[in-house]
Amino acid sequence: MAIKNLALNREVFVSHSCNENRITCLTNGKVGVPSCRYALDWVCFNKDVEKCLFVDLGADFGVASFDIGFIHDKKNNICPPSEVKLFLSENGNDYYETAIVKAPYNASFDMCTRAVYSANFEIPIRARYAMLKFGIDGETFADELRLFGDDCNGSEAMLYGEPLSFAEKGYFADPSSLDGVKDIFSVKFGSDDKKSLGIEDFISCVAFVDSNEMPRDTMSDALLFDYEGKTDTLSDWEEYLDLLFAKNRNIDALDKVVELIKTTLQLDKSFKYNIYIKTPSPKVSLTPFGDLNGDGITEKLLQTEDCVTAYSWFLDSFIRRFNGGCYSNLSLGGFVWGENNLSRKNREDSIEFACACVKEIHNRECKCIFVADFAASGCEKAEYIGFDCILMKPENTISSLAPIFKKYGFGVAIKTDNTLSSNLCGCIENTVRLYDQPENEKNISVLAYSKNGSERLLYEKLYEFIKGGEQAVPPVCEETDFSVSEETDIPEPETAEDVLYEPQVQPEVSEEIKEEPKPEPEPTVCVATSVAEPIAEPKIEFVEEIKPEPEIEIPRIPENLVRKYNKKHKKIAMLGAGVVAGLGVAYVIAKTLKGRD
Repeated sequence: MAIKNLALNREVFVSHSCNENRITCLTNGKVGVPSCRYALDWVCFNKDVEKCLFVDLGADFGVASFDIGFIHDKKNNICPPSEVKLFLSENGNDYYETAIVKAPYNASFDMCTRAVYSANFEIPIRARYAMLKFGIDGETFADELRLFGDDCNGSEAMLYGEPLSFAEKGYFADPSSLDGVKDIFSVKFGSDDKKSLGIEDFISCVAFVDSNEMPRDTMSDALLFDYEGKTDTLSDWEEYLDLLFAKNRNIDALDKVVELIKTTLQLDKSFKYNIYIKTPSPKVSLTPFGDLNGDGITEKLLQTEDCVTAYSWFLDSFIRRFNGGCYSNLSLGGFVWGENNLSRKNREDSIEFACACVKEIHNRECKCIFVADFAASGCEKAEYIGFDCILMKPENTISSLAPIFKKYGFGVAIKTDNTLSSNLCGCIENTVRLYDQPENEKNISVLAYSKNGSERLLYEKLYEFIKGGEQAVPPVCEETDFSVSEETDIPEPETAEDVLYEPQVQPEVSEEIKEEPKPEPEPTVCVATSVAEPIAEPKIEFVEEIKPEPEIEIPRIPENLVRKYNKKHKKIAMLGAGVVAGLGVAYVIAKTLKGRD
Protein backbone atom coordinates (compact mmCIF):
# COMPACT_ATOMS: atom_id res chain seq x y z
CA MET A 1 0.00 0.00 0.00
CA ALA A 2 1.33 3.40 -0.98
CA ILE A 3 1.25 5.79 1.93
CA LYS A 4 0.30 9.44 1.35
CA ASN A 5 -0.79 12.41 3.44
CA LEU A 6 -4.58 12.27 3.10
CA ALA A 7 -5.12 15.57 4.97
CA LEU A 8 -2.77 17.70 2.85
CA ASN A 9 -4.38 21.06 1.99
CA ARG A 10 -7.69 19.95 3.47
CA GLU A 11 -9.72 22.51 5.38
CA VAL A 12 -9.72 22.08 9.17
CA PHE A 13 -12.88 22.87 11.05
CA VAL A 14 -12.08 24.07 14.61
CA SER A 15 -14.78 23.79 17.26
CA HIS A 16 -14.49 25.99 20.37
CA SER A 17 -16.57 26.12 23.53
CA CYS A 18 -18.86 28.84 22.21
CA ASN A 19 -17.89 29.43 18.57
CA GLU A 20 -16.13 27.83 15.61
CA ASN A 21 -13.95 28.68 12.61
CA ARG A 22 -12.04 27.15 9.71
CA ILE A 23 -8.31 27.20 8.98
CA THR A 24 -5.98 25.68 6.38
CA CYS A 25 -2.50 26.37 7.76
CA LEU A 26 -2.67 23.20 9.88
CA THR A 27 -2.60 21.05 6.73
CA ASN A 28 -0.33 23.07 4.38
CA GLY A 29 2.56 20.60 4.62
CA LYS A 30 4.83 23.03 6.52
CA VAL A 31 6.39 22.14 9.85
CA GLY A 32 6.99 25.08 12.19
CA VAL A 33 10.18 26.08 14.02
CA PRO A 34 9.53 25.85 17.80
CA SER A 35 11.52 29.00 18.61
CA CYS A 36 9.36 31.05 16.19
CA ARG A 37 5.95 30.36 17.72
CA TYR A 38 4.29 33.46 16.28
CA ALA A 39 5.22 32.59 12.70
CA LEU A 40 2.43 31.72 10.25
CA ASP A 41 3.19 28.00 10.45
CA TRP A 42 1.86 27.83 14.03
CA VAL A 43 -1.75 28.15 15.23
CA CYS A 44 -2.22 29.44 18.77
CA PHE A 45 -5.07 28.02 20.88
CA ASN A 46 -5.88 29.77 24.13
CA LYS A 47 -8.56 30.12 26.82
CA ASP A 48 -10.88 27.23 26.13
CA VAL A 49 -12.09 24.14 27.91
CA GLU A 50 -11.12 21.85 25.02
CA LYS A 51 -10.52 21.92 21.26
CA CYS A 52 -11.85 19.67 18.51
CA LEU A 53 -10.28 19.67 15.03
CA PHE A 54 -12.36 18.12 12.23
CA VAL A 55 -11.04 17.11 8.79
CA ASP A 56 -13.07 15.80 5.83
CA LEU A 57 -10.83 13.64 3.63
CA GLY A 58 -13.33 13.84 0.74
CA ALA A 59 -13.80 10.05 0.37
CA ASP A 60 -13.25 6.81 2.27
CA PHE A 61 -9.61 5.86 2.75
CA GLY A 62 -7.65 3.34 4.73
CA VAL A 63 -6.13 5.47 7.50
CA ALA A 64 -2.86 3.88 8.68
CA SER A 65 -1.42 6.56 11.02
CA PHE A 66 -1.55 10.17 12.12
CA ASP A 67 0.63 12.79 13.77
CA ILE A 68 0.46 16.39 14.93
CA GLY A 69 3.10 18.71 16.38
CA PHE A 70 2.94 21.09 19.38
CA ILE A 71 5.50 23.46 20.88
CA HIS A 72 7.11 22.41 24.16
CA ASP A 73 8.96 25.34 25.73
CA LYS A 74 9.25 25.31 29.52
CA LYS A 75 11.25 28.55 29.60
CA ASN A 76 8.35 30.48 28.05
CA ASN A 77 5.73 28.54 30.05
CA ILE A 78 4.35 26.78 26.95
CA CYS A 79 3.14 23.26 27.63
CA PRO A 80 1.50 20.97 25.03
CA PRO A 81 -1.64 18.93 25.86
CA SER A 82 -1.39 16.07 28.33
CA GLU A 83 -2.96 13.84 25.67
CA VAL A 84 -4.46 13.91 22.18
CA LYS A 85 -7.34 11.66 21.13
CA LEU A 86 -8.08 10.62 17.54
CA PHE A 87 -11.63 9.76 16.47
CA LEU A 88 -12.57 8.45 13.01
CA SER A 89 -15.92 8.34 11.24
CA GLU A 90 -17.41 7.12 7.96
CA ASN A 91 -20.54 9.28 7.93
CA GLY A 92 -19.44 12.46 9.78
CA ASN A 93 -21.93 11.87 12.60
CA ASP A 94 -20.72 8.80 14.48
CA TYR A 95 -17.11 9.18 15.65
CA TYR A 96 -15.21 6.28 17.23
CA GLU A 97 -12.16 6.62 19.45
CA THR A 98 -9.18 4.98 17.73
CA ALA A 99 -6.11 6.33 19.54
CA ILE A 100 -5.09 8.10 22.76
CA VAL A 101 -1.58 9.58 22.63
CA LYS A 102 0.10 10.83 25.81
CA ALA A 103 2.49 13.81 25.83
CA PRO A 104 5.95 12.69 24.61
CA TYR A 105 7.77 14.94 27.14
CA ASN A 106 7.31 15.61 30.83
CA ALA A 107 6.35 19.18 31.70
CA SER A 108 9.73 19.53 33.43
CA PHE A 109 11.66 18.75 30.24
CA ASP A 110 13.89 21.82 29.93
CA MET A 111 14.24 22.29 26.18
CA CYS A 112 12.41 24.15 23.44
CA THR A 113 11.30 21.52 20.95
CA ARG A 114 8.47 20.26 18.74
CA ALA A 115 6.48 17.60 20.60
CA VAL A 116 5.05 15.09 18.11
CA TYR A 117 1.94 13.08 19.01
CA SER A 118 1.59 10.07 16.69
CA ALA A 119 -0.07 6.66 16.41
CA ASN A 120 0.16 3.79 13.90
CA PHE A 121 -2.51 1.18 13.23
CA GLU A 122 -1.57 -2.43 12.45
CA ILE A 123 -4.47 -2.62 10.03
CA PRO A 124 -5.59 0.58 8.23
CA ILE A 125 -9.01 1.76 9.37
CA ARG A 126 -11.69 2.63 6.85
CA ALA A 127 -12.85 6.25 7.40
CA ARG A 128 -13.55 9.55 5.68
CA TYR A 129 -13.72 11.96 8.62
CA ALA A 130 -11.18 12.51 11.39
CA MET A 131 -11.42 14.46 14.65
CA LEU A 132 -8.63 15.36 17.09
CA LYS A 133 -9.62 16.29 20.63
CA PHE A 134 -7.29 17.82 23.26
CA GLY A 135 -7.26 20.14 26.26
CA ILE A 136 -5.63 23.55 26.48
CA ASP A 137 -2.90 24.32 28.99
CA GLY A 138 -2.44 28.11 28.77
CA GLU A 139 -1.10 29.07 25.35
CA THR A 140 -0.91 26.00 23.09
CA PHE A 141 0.71 26.08 19.64
CA ALA A 142 0.07 23.43 16.94
CA ASP A 143 1.56 23.28 13.46
CA GLU A 144 0.87 20.34 11.12
CA LEU A 145 -1.87 17.72 11.26
CA ARG A 146 -1.18 14.71 9.02
CA LEU A 147 -3.26 11.59 8.30
CA PHE A 148 -1.45 8.92 6.36
CA GLY A 149 -3.06 6.11 4.33
CA ASP A 150 -4.21 5.04 0.88
CA ASP A 151 -7.27 4.16 -1.17
CA CYS A 152 -9.51 1.43 0.15
CA ASN A 153 -8.93 -2.13 -1.17
CA GLY A 154 -11.31 -4.08 1.08
CA SER A 155 -8.74 -5.15 3.66
CA GLU A 156 -9.36 -2.22 6.03
CA ALA A 157 -10.59 -2.65 9.58
CA MET A 158 -14.08 -1.34 10.32
CA LEU A 159 -14.92 1.09 13.13
CA TYR A 160 -16.60 -0.51 16.13
CA GLY A 161 -17.59 0.20 19.72
CA GLU A 162 -19.68 2.99 21.22
CA PRO A 163 -19.62 6.23 19.19
CA LEU A 164 -18.68 9.49 20.87
CA SER A 165 -21.68 11.45 22.14
CA PHE A 166 -21.67 15.14 21.19
CA ALA A 167 -24.75 15.87 23.26
CA GLU A 168 -24.20 18.89 25.46
CA LYS A 169 -25.33 18.65 29.05
CA GLY A 170 -27.72 21.55 28.52
CA TYR A 171 -27.91 22.34 32.21
CA PHE A 172 -25.83 23.91 34.95
CA ALA A 173 -24.39 22.24 38.04
CA ASP A 174 -27.39 20.85 39.89
CA PRO A 175 -27.65 21.63 43.64
CA SER A 176 -28.79 18.03 44.13
CA SER A 177 -25.17 17.00 43.49
CA LEU A 178 -24.36 18.65 46.84
CA ASP A 179 -27.49 17.43 48.62
CA GLY A 180 -29.38 20.65 47.91
CA VAL A 181 -26.61 23.14 48.75
CA LYS A 182 -26.94 26.05 46.32
CA ASP A 183 -25.27 29.20 47.69
CA ILE A 184 -21.82 28.92 49.30
CA PHE A 185 -19.90 31.85 50.79
CA SER A 186 -16.12 31.56 50.99
CA VAL A 187 -14.16 33.14 53.82
CA LYS A 188 -10.39 33.58 53.66
CA PHE A 189 -8.13 33.21 56.66
CA GLY A 190 -4.62 32.09 57.58
CA SER A 191 -2.80 35.05 56.02
CA ASP A 192 -0.56 37.40 58.00
CA ASP A 193 -3.32 40.05 58.03
CA LYS A 194 -6.11 37.72 59.12
CA LYS A 195 -5.03 34.57 60.91
CA SER A 196 -8.51 33.54 62.05
CA LEU A 197 -12.18 34.52 61.94
CA GLY A 198 -14.63 35.39 64.68
CA ILE A 199 -18.37 35.73 65.20
CA GLU A 200 -18.48 39.14 63.52
CA ASP A 201 -17.19 37.58 60.26
CA PHE A 202 -19.97 35.00 60.03
CA ILE A 203 -23.27 36.61 61.07
CA SER A 204 -24.00 38.44 57.80
CA CYS A 205 -23.06 35.33 55.78
CA VAL A 206 -25.26 32.87 57.64
CA ALA A 207 -28.17 35.29 58.11
CA PHE A 208 -29.50 38.38 56.38
CA VAL A 209 -29.12 41.28 58.81
CA ASP A 210 -31.21 44.43 58.56
CA SER A 211 -29.95 48.00 58.80
CA ASN A 212 -30.10 47.71 62.61
CA GLU A 213 -27.74 44.71 62.38
CA MET A 214 -30.45 42.26 63.47
CA PRO A 215 -30.88 38.85 61.71
CA ARG A 216 -34.13 38.68 59.74
CA ASP A 217 -33.74 35.60 57.52
CA THR A 218 -31.29 32.92 56.47
CA MET A 219 -28.75 33.91 53.81
CA SER A 220 -26.41 31.23 52.43
CA ASP A 221 -26.57 27.42 52.55
CA ALA A 222 -22.92 26.75 53.31
CA LEU A 223 -19.56 28.29 54.04
CA LEU A 224 -16.14 27.43 52.58
CA PHE A 225 -13.04 27.88 54.73
CA ASP A 226 -10.37 29.04 52.28
CA TYR A 227 -6.97 28.76 53.94
CA GLU A 228 -4.20 31.06 52.63
CA GLY A 229 -1.33 30.02 54.88
CA LYS A 230 1.63 27.77 54.10
CA THR A 231 0.92 24.09 53.36
CA ASP A 232 4.38 22.81 52.39
CA THR A 233 5.02 20.45 55.31
CA LEU A 234 3.10 18.39 57.84
CA SER A 235 3.72 21.00 60.54
CA ASP A 236 2.02 23.57 58.26
CA TRP A 237 -0.98 21.25 58.00
CA GLU A 238 -1.14 20.87 61.75
CA GLU A 239 -1.10 24.65 62.15
CA TYR A 240 -3.95 24.83 59.62
CA LEU A 241 -6.00 22.31 61.62
CA ASP A 242 -5.21 24.05 64.91
CA LEU A 243 -6.51 27.33 63.49
CA LEU A 244 -9.66 25.69 62.15
CA PHE A 245 -10.53 24.22 65.54
CA ALA A 246 -9.34 27.05 67.82
CA LYS A 247 -11.77 27.86 70.62
CA ASN A 248 -14.21 30.68 69.81
CA ARG A 249 -12.65 31.13 66.37
CA ASN A 250 -13.32 29.77 62.87
CA ILE A 251 -15.40 26.56 63.07
CA ASP A 252 -16.21 26.96 66.78
CA ALA A 253 -17.30 30.59 66.26
CA LEU A 254 -19.44 29.59 63.28
CA ASP A 255 -21.16 26.91 65.33
CA LYS A 256 -22.07 29.51 67.98
CA VAL A 257 -23.35 31.93 65.34
CA VAL A 258 -25.65 29.29 63.85
CA GLU A 259 -26.99 28.48 67.33
CA LEU A 260 -27.75 32.15 67.97
CA ILE A 261 -29.41 32.59 64.59
CA LYS A 262 -31.49 29.45 65.04
CA THR A 263 -32.81 30.91 68.30
CA THR A 264 -33.40 34.38 66.88
CA LEU A 265 -35.15 33.21 63.71
CA GLN A 266 -36.91 30.38 65.54
CA LEU A 267 -35.57 27.76 63.13
CA ASP A 268 -36.12 24.06 63.61
CA LYS A 269 -33.80 22.55 66.20
CA SER A 270 -32.59 19.99 63.64
CA PHE A 271 -31.33 22.76 61.33
CA LYS A 272 -27.64 22.43 60.46
CA TYR A 273 -25.39 24.69 58.43
CA ASN A 274 -22.98 23.11 55.93
CA ILE A 275 -19.23 23.72 55.79
CA TYR A 276 -16.60 22.88 53.16
CA ILE A 277 -12.86 22.79 53.75
CA LYS A 278 -10.20 23.64 51.19
CA THR A 279 -7.58 20.89 51.20
CA PRO A 280 -3.80 21.25 50.78
CA SER A 281 -2.15 19.76 47.68
CA PRO A 282 1.05 17.88 48.50
CA LYS A 283 3.56 17.50 45.68
CA VAL A 284 6.28 15.01 44.89
CA SER A 285 9.48 16.43 46.39
CA LEU A 286 12.84 15.47 47.89
CA THR A 287 12.20 17.85 50.80
CA PRO A 288 11.38 16.18 54.15
CA PHE A 289 7.62 16.42 54.73
CA GLY A 290 6.91 15.03 58.22
CA ASP A 291 6.12 11.96 60.28
CA LEU A 292 2.81 10.71 58.87
CA ASN A 293 2.60 7.33 60.60
CA GLY A 294 3.96 8.31 64.02
CA ASP A 295 7.03 6.09 63.89
CA GLY A 296 9.39 8.96 64.65
CA ILE A 297 10.82 9.01 61.12
CA THR A 298 10.29 12.02 58.86
CA GLU A 299 9.02 10.89 55.46
CA LYS A 300 9.50 12.38 52.01
CA LEU A 301 6.82 12.44 49.33
CA LEU A 302 8.81 10.74 46.57
CA GLN A 303 5.93 9.56 44.36
CA THR A 304 2.23 10.08 43.74
CA GLU A 305 1.23 7.32 46.16
CA ASP A 306 3.06 9.11 48.97
CA CYS A 307 1.14 12.30 48.21
CA VAL A 308 -2.16 10.39 48.31
CA THR A 309 -1.17 8.94 51.70
CA ALA A 310 -0.47 12.43 53.02
CA TYR A 311 -3.77 13.70 51.60
CA SER A 312 -5.63 10.89 53.35
CA TRP A 313 -3.90 11.84 56.62
CA PHE A 314 -5.35 15.35 56.33
CA LEU A 315 -8.86 14.04 55.60
CA ASP A 316 -8.80 11.67 58.57
CA SER A 317 -7.30 14.26 60.92
CA PHE A 318 -9.94 16.83 60.03
CA ILE A 319 -12.88 14.41 60.27
CA ARG A 320 -11.65 13.08 63.64
CA ARG A 321 -11.36 16.60 65.08
CA PHE A 322 -14.68 17.72 63.62
CA ASN A 323 -16.56 14.72 65.01
CA GLY A 324 -14.84 15.16 68.36
CA GLY A 325 -15.84 18.84 68.53
CA CYS A 326 -19.55 18.02 68.93
CA TYR A 327 -20.63 20.90 66.68
CA SER A 328 -24.37 20.38 66.96
CA ASN A 329 -25.21 23.15 64.48
CA LEU A 330 -22.81 22.26 61.66
CA SER A 331 -22.68 19.55 59.03
CA LEU A 332 -19.57 18.59 57.02
CA GLY A 333 -20.59 18.96 53.38
CA GLY A 334 -17.21 17.94 52.02
CA PHE A 335 -13.93 19.27 50.70
CA VAL A 336 -12.80 21.67 47.98
CA TRP A 337 -9.88 20.81 45.70
CA GLY A 338 -6.86 22.87 46.73
CA GLU A 339 -5.90 24.10 43.24
CA ASN A 340 -7.84 26.03 40.59
CA ASN A 341 -6.55 24.00 37.65
CA LEU A 342 -5.19 20.56 36.75
CA SER A 343 -2.22 21.80 34.78
CA ARG A 344 0.79 19.64 33.93
CA LYS A 345 2.89 22.75 34.46
CA ASN A 346 2.03 22.72 38.17
CA ARG A 347 2.43 19.00 38.64
CA GLU A 348 3.04 16.22 36.14
CA ASP A 349 0.71 13.77 37.91
CA SER A 350 -2.19 16.23 38.32
CA ILE A 351 -4.88 13.96 36.81
CA GLU A 352 -3.63 10.75 38.42
CA PHE A 353 -3.29 12.44 41.82
CA ALA A 354 -6.74 14.07 41.63
CA CYS A 355 -8.43 10.78 40.71
CA ALA A 356 -6.89 8.99 43.69
CA CYS A 357 -7.68 11.80 46.17
CA VAL A 358 -11.31 12.22 45.08
CA LYS A 359 -11.75 8.48 45.52
CA GLU A 360 -10.43 8.81 49.11
CA ILE A 361 -12.93 11.63 49.77
CA HIS A 362 -15.81 9.51 48.48
CA ASN A 363 -14.67 6.59 50.60
CA ARG A 364 -15.28 8.84 53.63
CA GLU A 365 -18.81 9.64 52.36
CA CYS A 366 -18.01 13.27 51.61
CA LYS A 367 -18.38 15.43 48.50
CA CYS A 368 -15.61 17.12 46.54
CA ILE A 369 -15.92 20.45 44.67
CA PHE A 370 -13.53 21.66 41.98
CA VAL A 371 -13.40 25.49 41.74
CA ALA A 372 -11.64 26.19 38.44
CA ASP A 373 -10.24 29.35 36.94
CA PHE A 374 -11.87 30.36 33.66
CA ALA A 375 -11.07 27.73 31.01
CA ALA A 376 -8.51 26.25 33.37
CA SER A 377 -6.39 23.35 32.22
CA GLY A 378 -7.92 20.00 33.06
CA CYS A 379 -11.56 21.12 33.07
CA GLU A 380 -12.26 18.60 30.32
CA LYS A 381 -11.07 15.88 32.74
CA ALA A 382 -13.00 17.09 35.79
CA GLU A 383 -15.99 14.79 35.29
CA TYR A 384 -13.72 11.83 34.53
CA ILE A 385 -11.84 12.49 37.79
CA GLY A 386 -15.11 12.27 39.72
CA PHE A 387 -15.66 15.74 41.20
CA ASP A 388 -19.22 16.02 42.50
CA CYS A 389 -19.55 19.65 41.42
CA ILE A 390 -17.47 21.83 39.09
CA LEU A 391 -17.60 25.60 39.55
CA MET A 392 -15.84 27.99 37.18
CA LYS A 393 -14.68 31.57 37.73
CA PRO A 394 -15.57 33.99 34.91
CA GLU A 395 -12.93 36.37 33.60
CA ASN A 396 -15.19 39.42 33.97
CA THR A 397 -18.96 39.17 33.93
CA ILE A 398 -20.99 36.00 33.74
CA SER A 399 -23.85 36.76 31.34
CA SER A 400 -21.81 36.12 28.17
CA LEU A 401 -20.39 32.86 29.56
CA ALA A 402 -23.66 31.21 30.52
CA PRO A 403 -23.71 29.08 27.30
CA ILE A 404 -20.29 27.59 28.14
CA PHE A 405 -21.36 26.75 31.70
CA LYS A 406 -24.56 25.18 30.42
CA LYS A 407 -22.74 23.20 27.72
CA TYR A 408 -20.44 21.48 30.21
CA GLY A 409 -22.69 21.45 33.28
CA PHE A 410 -20.61 23.90 35.33
CA GLY A 411 -21.72 26.03 38.25
CA VAL A 412 -20.33 29.52 38.83
CA ALA A 413 -17.90 31.13 41.26
CA ILE A 414 -18.81 34.81 41.68
CA LYS A 415 -16.34 37.34 43.02
CA THR A 416 -17.83 39.84 45.45
CA ASP A 417 -15.87 42.70 43.91
CA ASN A 418 -16.85 45.56 41.59
CA THR A 419 -18.39 43.07 39.11
CA LEU A 420 -20.83 41.64 41.67
CA SER A 421 -23.73 43.94 40.78
CA SER A 422 -23.59 43.16 37.05
CA ASN A 423 -23.15 39.44 37.74
CA LEU A 424 -26.30 39.37 39.85
CA CYS A 425 -28.21 40.78 36.87
CA GLY A 426 -26.97 38.19 34.36
CA CYS A 427 -26.01 35.30 36.59
CA ILE A 428 -27.08 31.71 36.33
CA GLU A 429 -29.94 31.18 38.74
CA ASN A 430 -30.70 27.45 39.04
CA THR A 431 -27.24 26.19 39.83
CA VAL A 432 -24.63 25.93 42.57
CA ARG A 433 -22.98 29.31 43.19
CA LEU A 434 -19.88 30.14 45.18
CA TYR A 435 -19.38 33.74 46.36
CA ASP A 436 -15.63 34.28 46.50
CA GLN A 437 -14.96 37.03 49.05
CA PRO A 438 -11.78 39.10 49.25
CA GLU A 439 -10.29 39.67 52.68
CA ASN A 440 -11.29 43.32 53.03
CA GLU A 441 -12.86 45.30 50.20
CA LYS A 442 -16.36 44.14 49.21
CA ASN A 443 -16.36 41.50 51.95
CA ILE A 444 -19.93 40.44 52.75
CA SER A 445 -19.58 41.74 56.31
CA VAL A 446 -18.32 45.08 54.99
CA LEU A 447 -21.32 45.37 52.66
CA ALA A 448 -23.81 44.36 55.36
CA TYR A 449 -22.64 46.83 58.02
CA SER A 450 -21.57 49.63 55.67
CA LYS A 451 -22.95 53.13 56.20
CA ASN A 452 -22.47 53.69 52.48
CA GLY A 453 -25.90 53.41 50.93
CA SER A 454 -24.75 51.83 47.67
CA GLU A 455 -22.73 49.13 49.47
CA ARG A 456 -25.61 48.29 51.79
CA LEU A 457 -27.96 48.14 48.79
CA LEU A 458 -25.62 45.65 47.11
CA TYR A 459 -25.90 43.39 50.16
CA GLU A 460 -29.69 43.60 49.99
CA LYS A 461 -29.67 42.83 46.26
CA LEU A 462 -27.46 39.81 46.95
CA TYR A 463 -30.01 38.58 49.49
CA GLU A 464 -32.87 39.03 47.01
CA PHE A 465 -30.86 37.21 44.33
CA ILE A 466 -30.15 34.25 46.63
CA LYS A 467 -33.83 34.04 47.54
CA GLY A 468 -34.78 34.10 43.87
CA GLY A 469 -36.45 37.47 44.03
CA GLU A 470 -39.33 35.97 45.98
CA GLN A 471 -38.84 38.16 49.03
CA ALA A 472 -38.17 41.82 48.41
CA VAL A 473 -38.40 42.44 52.16
CA PRO A 474 -37.26 39.80 54.66
CA PRO A 475 -39.82 38.57 57.18
CA VAL A 476 -39.97 40.38 60.51
CA CYS A 477 -39.31 38.04 63.41
CA GLU A 478 -40.34 38.53 66.97
CA GLU A 479 -37.82 40.61 68.85
CA THR A 480 -35.54 38.35 70.85
CA ASP A 481 -32.45 38.97 72.88
CA PHE A 482 -29.81 38.36 70.21
CA SER A 483 -26.89 38.30 72.60
CA VAL A 484 -24.02 36.02 73.45
CA SER A 485 -24.47 34.02 76.62
CA GLU A 486 -21.76 33.86 79.22
CA GLU A 487 -21.13 30.22 78.37
CA THR A 488 -19.73 31.11 74.97
CA ASP A 489 -16.63 32.75 76.46
CA ILE A 490 -16.08 35.08 73.53
CA PRO A 491 -13.06 37.33 74.19
CA GLU A 492 -14.34 40.89 74.46
CA PRO A 493 -11.35 42.62 72.79
CA GLU A 494 -11.72 40.52 69.63
CA THR A 495 -15.41 40.98 68.94
CA ALA A 496 -18.10 43.60 68.97
CA GLU A 497 -20.92 41.75 70.71
CA ASP A 498 -22.30 44.87 72.42
CA VAL A 499 -23.06 46.37 69.04
CA LEU A 500 -23.94 43.18 67.18
CA TYR A 501 -26.20 41.39 69.60
CA GLU A 502 -27.90 43.80 72.07
CA PRO A 503 -31.34 44.94 70.89
CA GLN A 504 -31.47 48.57 69.92
CA VAL A 505 -33.01 50.75 72.69
CA GLN A 506 -35.11 53.63 71.42
CA PRO A 507 -35.15 56.80 73.59
CA GLU A 508 -38.37 57.46 75.45
CA VAL A 509 -40.62 60.18 74.05
CA SER A 510 -42.58 62.45 76.42
CA GLU A 511 -46.38 62.25 76.10
CA GLU A 512 -46.75 65.99 76.82
CA ILE A 513 -45.91 66.93 73.25
CA LYS A 514 -49.09 66.17 71.30
CA GLU A 515 -48.62 68.39 68.31
CA GLU A 516 -47.67 66.75 65.07
CA PRO A 517 -44.14 67.74 64.02
CA LYS A 518 -43.81 70.01 61.03
CA PRO A 519 -42.45 68.44 57.82
CA GLU A 520 -38.86 69.46 58.38
CA PRO A 521 -35.63 67.49 57.82
CA GLU A 522 -35.32 64.77 60.46
CA PRO A 523 -32.60 65.42 63.04
CA THR A 524 -29.88 62.85 63.59
CA VAL A 525 -30.83 60.49 66.43
CA CYS A 526 -28.12 58.78 68.47
CA VAL A 527 -29.29 55.40 69.77
CA ALA A 528 -27.49 54.11 72.85
CA THR A 529 -26.58 50.43 72.96
CA SER A 530 -26.88 50.30 76.74
CA VAL A 531 -29.40 51.93 79.11
CA ALA A 532 -28.17 54.34 81.80
CA GLU A 533 -30.16 56.87 83.82
CA PRO A 534 -32.92 58.57 81.80
CA ILE A 535 -31.92 61.89 80.30
CA ALA A 536 -34.18 64.84 81.15
CA GLU A 537 -36.14 66.20 78.26
CA PRO A 538 -34.80 69.61 77.17
CA LYS A 539 -37.13 72.61 77.66
CA ILE A 540 -38.44 73.81 74.34
CA GLU A 541 -39.08 77.56 73.88
CA PHE A 542 -40.70 79.03 70.80
CA VAL A 543 -39.08 82.22 69.57
CA GLU A 544 -40.40 84.42 66.83
CA GLU A 545 -38.58 83.55 63.71
CA ILE A 546 -36.30 86.33 62.50
CA LYS A 547 -35.67 86.22 58.82
CA PRO A 548 -32.18 87.36 57.96
CA GLU A 549 -31.68 90.02 55.35
CA PRO A 550 -31.02 88.55 51.96
CA GLU A 551 -27.36 88.41 51.21
CA ILE A 552 -26.15 90.35 48.15
CA GLU A 553 -23.55 88.53 46.19
CA ILE A 554 -20.70 90.88 45.34
CA PRO A 555 -18.83 89.99 42.20
CA ARG A 556 -15.15 89.42 42.62
CA ILE A 557 -12.97 92.29 41.24
CA PRO A 558 -9.63 91.42 39.68
CA GLU A 559 -6.62 92.27 41.86
CA ASN A 560 -5.11 94.77 39.40
CA LEU A 561 -8.36 96.78 39.27
CA VAL A 562 -8.57 96.73 43.06
CA ARG A 563 -5.10 98.26 43.33
CA LYS A 564 -5.97 101.00 40.76
CA TYR A 565 -9.27 101.65 42.53
CA ASN A 566 -7.59 102.05 45.94
CA LYS A 567 -4.82 104.28 44.57
CA LYS A 568 -7.29 106.60 42.83
CA HIS A 569 -9.58 106.96 45.83
CA LYS A 570 -6.66 107.49 48.16
CA LYS A 571 -5.76 110.63 46.19
CA ILE A 572 -9.37 111.84 46.27
CA ALA A 573 -9.55 111.26 50.02
CA MET A 574 -6.33 113.24 50.62
CA LEU A 575 -7.59 116.12 48.47
CA GLY A 576 -10.91 116.18 50.30
CA ALA A 577 -9.17 116.28 53.66
CA GLY A 578 -6.98 119.22 52.50
CA VAL A 579 -9.99 121.23 51.35
CA VAL A 580 -11.78 120.68 54.65
CA ALA A 581 -8.69 121.72 56.62
CA GLY A 582 -8.28 124.89 54.50
CA LEU A 583 -11.89 125.96 55.05
CA GLY A 584 -11.46 125.46 58.77
CA VAL A 585 -8.41 127.77 58.91
CA ALA A 586 -10.24 130.45 56.88
CA TYR A 587 -13.17 130.32 59.28
CA VAL A 588 -10.92 130.85 62.33
CA ILE A 589 -9.15 133.85 60.73
CA ALA A 590 -12.50 135.44 59.86
CA LYS A 591 -13.82 135.11 63.39
CA THR A 592 -10.62 136.66 64.77
CA LEU A 593 -10.81 139.71 62.53
CA LYS A 594 -14.50 140.19 63.38
CA GLY A 595 -13.69 140.29 67.10
CA ARG A 596 -11.17 143.01 66.65
CA ASP A 597 -13.81 145.24 65.05
